[in-house]
Order: sequence, then C-alpha cells, then structure tokens
Amino acid sequence: MSYARDKEHSAEYQKLKSFVIKWGIIFLIVLVVLVAISVWYIANLASEMSKIADVVNQQGQIELSIKRNNLLSADYLAIVIPIIVALAGSLIAFLGMNRLKMFDERIDKIRTDMLSEIDSRVKNEVIASRAEYSDKLIEKVSEYERAISCKSKGSIAEIEKVCNDGLAKLENTMASFSARYDWLESIVEEEAGEIEISTVADAHEMVEDLRSKKPANYLSMIKKLVKKVCSDESVISGDVADYHNLSAELALANMYNEAIQVLEKGLGSEYKNVELLADLIEYATKNNQLDKAEKSVTLLNKIDRWRWNWQCYEFTIDYYRARGMIKEAKTLCSEFLEMMPYDEHGYRSMAEISMICKPGDAGIEEALKYLNAALTKHINAAQCAQKLADIYLDKGQYEESIKAASRAIQESAQDQPSVEIAHTISTRGFAFDRLFMQKLQAGTIQEDLAEKAVEDYKMAISFTQQGLGRLAPIVLKQVICRLGILSKYIPAIVEEDTPLNNTTE
Repeated sequence: MSYARDKEHSAEYQKLKSFVIKWGIIFLIVLVVLVAISVWYIANLASEMSKIADVVNQQGQIELSIKRNNLLSADYLAIVIPIIVALAGSLIAFLGMNRLKMFDERIDKIRTDMLSEIDSRVKNEVIASRAEYSDKLIEKVSEYERAISCKSKGSIAEIEKVCNDGLAKLENTMASFSARYDWLESIVEEEAGEIEISTVADAHEMVEDLRSKKPANYLSMIKKLVKKVCSDESVISGDVADYHNLSAELALANMYNEAIQVLEKGLGSEYKNVELLADLIEYATKNNQLDKAEKSVTLLNKIDRWRWNWQCYEFTIDYYRARGMIKEAKTLCSEFLEMMPYDEHGYRSMAEISMICKPGDAGIEEALKYLNAALTKHINAAQCAQKLADIYLDKGQYEESIKAASRAIQESAQDQPSVEIAHTISTRGFAFDRLFMQKLQAGTIQEDLAEKAVEDYKMAISFTQQGLGRLAPIVLKQVICRLGILSKYIPAIVEEDTPLNNTTE
C-alpha cells in the first residue's frame, strides 16, 4: 500500500513539472511577440514624427523651426527602444526562470523526501514479511519433521522385524547344520589333534570324507591332518601310492600347497620316485611355483627314460608350456609318442602343441591328424575323442563331433575315467542341438535330433546333481537354457519334471 502511494506522488510530480515547463515556454513566446510588436510600433511612430518635422521645415510656414533632437531621432529610437524592451523582457524572464528554478528545487526536495520515505517503508515491509515468512517456513519444516519422524519409526520397526525374522531363520538353519555335522568335526578334531594317525591311507580316507561332507571349518581340519602327516616327528607309514592318492585328493580341493608338502614328505631325501616327482611338477606348475617345478624337472631328467610313465612326460610337457618352452615341449612329445605309441596322452599332447606351433587351419588339421591316429590304433583314447568332439563342434562338423563324443563316452567305462563324463555328454548334446537347429533353418524338423539333445542335457544335469559328474556353472546354465529353448519348438519332448530350476552348481 505504501509503495503504491509513493508511486502516485511521483506521477503527480512529473505531471506538475510538465505543466510548469509547458506554460513557461508559452509565456516566453508571448513575451517575445509583445516585445516585437512594441518595437515595431515605436519605430513606426518615430518615423512618422520625423517626416512631419521635415515637411514643416521645408515649407517654412512657421518661423519656428523644429530642430531634430538627437535623443528623439527615429534611428536612435529604433536602436535604443528594442534594447530597453529586451532588457526588460530578460529581467522578467530571469525572474520567472529563477522562480521556476526555486520551484524545481522544491520539487526535487519533495521527491528526495518521498524516496527516503518509500525506502524506509519498503525496508520495514520487507523486514515484517521476512519475519512472517520465516515463522511460516519454520512451522512448515517442523510439520514435515514430525511427519517424517512418524514414518521413519514405522519403517524402522518393520525393518527390525524383517531382520529379526531373518536372523531367527538363520540361527535355526545353523543349529540344524551343527546338529548334523558337529559329530564329524569333533571326531576329526580329536583324530587330528590327539589320536595318532597310523597310516597315510587313513589320512587320505579322512580328507576324502571331509571333502564330500564339507562340515564347518573342514579346510582347517584338512590342514591339521596334512601337518600331522608332514611333521618331522611323524612316524606315519605309507607307500608311494598312499602319498600319491593323498596329494591327488588335496589337488582336487585346489589345495596345491598342501599337496606339494605331502609329495615332498613322500619323496624324502632321495627324490628318485618318478611318479611322485611327476605329481610335484604338475602341482607346482599349477600353483605357479615354477622354480620348485624346475628343480623337480631337473631331477626327473637325470632318471633313465625307461623308468618314466605317462605322467612324467605329460606333466613335464605342461611345465615347458607354462614356461613358454614350446620347442622343448614338442621334442618331448615326439619322444613320448616314440616311447609309448599305445598311450593316448602323447597324441593329445602333440595335438595341443601343434595348435600352438601352427595357429589357424594348419595347426587344427595337424591336431586332427594326431587325434584320429590315436583312435585308429584301437586303444582307450577317451581324452583324444573328447578333444576331437570339441574341435569338430567349433568347426561346425556336428555329425563328426557326435561320433567323437560317443567314442569318448564309450571308452570312459573304466575304474578311473580320464574324461569328465558330464562334460562329454553335454558336448554331444550341444552337437545334437546345433544339428537340429541347422535342419530347422533349412525347413526340416527332425524331432529325433531334438530328443537326443534333450536326453543328453537331462543326463548331464542329473550326473551333476548326484555328484557323479561336474559341469562348470556357466555350462550348466547354458544346458538349462537350451532345454527351455527346445521345449518351445518341440513341447512334447520336454517332460514337466525336466530339472530346469532344481540344479546345483
């Protein structure tokens, strides 16, 4: 309201100033016009009087001659009178302008006072509005704080309830687990810490049992058993096979450090047993302890070749490959084939070396030559057949891949199979699956191919679930995905109990 009134006063001031200036200009114009008329009238009068005087003097009708007064001459008056009138007008104009200046100064003072009053009133209004707004804002924030506090208390209570329920379920699960396996832990703790282990075979049996049942802290229990076996004061008996089996069991658990300790204990100070030396080379290489592996290779090379077994050749070749010594690896492979022409490991190793030495199709063709040579010798060549199945699958030769995988599955019928049976079956399933899709794309539906693929997929999953085989987690997921895809094309061949969701990795 105050600001509006100040604005109205300023508008009235501008209006008054414009009115004064307009009428001042009109007054000056009128004054100039009056002065001009007066000068013209006086000059005209003086000129007429001068003419009359000249006429009278010329005619001589009167004796009294009229003499021209210099002060009343027309020329003089024509000059002096306008000056006098101009001075009078200037004086009047000066007085008017001075009056106008005084009026303008007064108006400026009024304006300054009005602006000061406006500024003061605006500041007061702002202060009052700010205080009022701050109070409202504080009150609003307080309301929000109270509302959030109420909601937070409710949410925290819900979260605490969920956490407490989850903690209770976890405690029940842990109690159930402890009830099932505490007895085994106590037995192993007692046997590893207090009861003497009589043989390395007993330690191997305990490690195997712990690995299969996996009780709490089973890894620490295994380490205690290994420490007991490898202790300098230990008088535990065992032969080469016992130390080999125990180290192999530890390697299956990826406990390569412990496996190496067991082998070193089994070798003692002689380091002349080729089987344990070969195992030591393999586990040291896998554990990236290449210096220790090199020492074992040096010792092994000092032993006559006729005492070497296939592990000596293959594990030494693996060491050379890890060191990038491809030339030495290929030379040893050739010697391996010459010394043991009826052992499949030499052919598989030579095939792998060939693909390293000759990248591309040339290396693959040479590898296929060695792998097929192993199969033509009618020996047990499950590893070579598995390698062939993988290569043919990558090349898109699905029928050849199926034949090779079937050969690998057939020759895995032995007490210690050299291939992972679940992986081999899944490889054949992938070959059947791809061949079915290839035919489908060509416009032919061969349900028997899809049925065989599903059968292999189910078998691989079943072996994995029962612990009879092992598939890598990514391969297991792909097998499940392919089952789902095949069920969309041929629903009848995929039964409802297909283990699409009940798999274990």
